[in-house]
Amino acid sequence: MLKVHLSNKLEELYTLFKGSMKGCEPFARRLVIVPNPLIKSWLQLQMAKDPDIGIAMGLDFMGEEQAVEYLSHQFLKNQEGFRRPSLIQLALGIELEIK
Repeated sequence: MLKVHLSNKLEELYTLFKGSMKGCEPFARRLVIVPNPLIKSWLQLQMAKDPDIGIAMGLDFMGEEQAVEYLSHQFLKNQEGFRRPSLIQLALGIELEIK
């Protein structure tokens, strides 16, 4: 299941992220897309300090470009003639869907 959380406040995003992890299968693989390595480090540090989380396994942290490449390979690997959109095309498409 795809869950997208949007906010300009890291603490609010962390609360939403933590809430979405509750009730998940502990060994399930989860993809976490982060905009840069600093946010990845901050998120991992918050998880390590949070007593509610305990041990978190199966989290794959990826940057935006790496995640687009991974997801397009996973979901579209059997389609011939598929051309991966540029990041600007993808961003504009996502923005249209959100509105």
